[in-house]
Amino acid sequence: METQASESESVINRLLLLERRNRQLGWVAAFLLLLVVASGVATGVLWRKAPSPPGELAVRQLTLVGADGSPRAALTAEGENTSLVIYDNGGKPRLLLGLNEGRSGLRLLSGRDQPQASLSAGMDSAEVVLHDAGGKERVSVGVVRDLPGLVLRDAAALPRAEVSTRDDGGQVLLRDEHGKIRAGWVAGRDKTELSFADPEEKPLVSLSSTNERNALVLTGSRAVPQVQLAVSGSEPALLLFDDLGRRRSDLRVQPDGTTGLFMMNQLEKARLELGINGADGLPLMALRDGDQKLRGVFRLEGDGTPRFALLNGSESPRCILQAVSDGSELILNSNRAGYGMALSALDDKEFLVFLDGNENQRLGLGIVDNNPTQIFFDAQGRPIWTAP
Repeated sequence: METQASESESVINRLLLLERRNRQLGWVAAFLLLLVVASGVATGVLWRKAPSPPGELAVRQLTLVGADGSPRAALTAEGENTSLVIYDNGGKPRLLLGLNEGRSGLRLLSGRDQPQASLSAGMDSAEVVLHDAGGKERVSVGVVRDLPGLVLRDAAALPRAEVSTRDDGGQVLLRDEHGKIRAGWVAGRDKTELSFADPEEKPLVSLSSTNERNALVLTGSRAVPQVQLAVSGSEPALLLFDDLGRRRSDLRVQPDGTTGLFMMNQLEKARLELGINGADGLPLMALRDGDQKLRGVFRLEGDGTPRFALLNGSESPRCILQAVSDGSELILNSNRAGYGMALSALDDKEFLVFLDGNENQRLGLGIVDNNPTQIFFDAQGRPIWTAP
């Protein structure tokens, strides 16, 4: 009996143990079933919100963090703008790469959140900018509409020097602290010019060179040329202008060696000329009327004889005064060619001579050895009768 009781008790114990195990397995099965259902629901929701193909991840913002949880990189998309930010170990942005309103850009930053270098590009332009320690723009290099340029800025980020080029040349501009252009150098296909300006950008000095002419121009307070030193071909010249920019004086050397000083009126027409002839080296002075006609000439002849001539409106001599080696002469010409008279004052005689149309002497009246004298000449100018 005891043996049967023991065996019955053992069977009962095994059944109780089996029942407990079955209950435990049921709980595990129920938990697994619930987990599967929940996962399916969650998966369905995720697939409906972001229908991405297998192997792709679709998000508007993605942040990568380090072991300490601080951000190390962030990728963001906002409308048409996209940006990528790279952070240092301290969580400060050091590199920005983005697309904003159709223009792409790259910016490098210092540890103090100040930009150090920037690169940007658009439809018709591209630019590289370098910054100082405070983040101010100091140097920029770019291309705008196929035209390259360089800009240097001061500590206040104001442009102080600009370099740009075109298909036919280039230029360098220097500005003051107010942004005014104070100096410029322009090099073109046919002309190169260096210029300086006052604080109001009025020109003061310009040095230019063309294919056939080099010039230095000094400008007065009214921003008009006052002095010009130029070389055209092989002819140097110094020009002086009045306050209205009108040429009033011209000093030049011509290719044949003739040196001349020309003085002009308000209409820039030469009225007085001083010069030295390049062929014989003889000096002269010329006076001109308002129509530029030669009306008076004073010069030295080859033998040293000074001669002063007065001319009419047709530039024909009408009166000539000259000093010869043994006296002086005054020659008066009429309107008729050749006709005139001559008054001579020599060492031993004074004569008044009348000339014919061939400029030959025909009649002479004078004083010879303190005696009144009259002389008649033939057509060849030879004396034929003398009285007394």
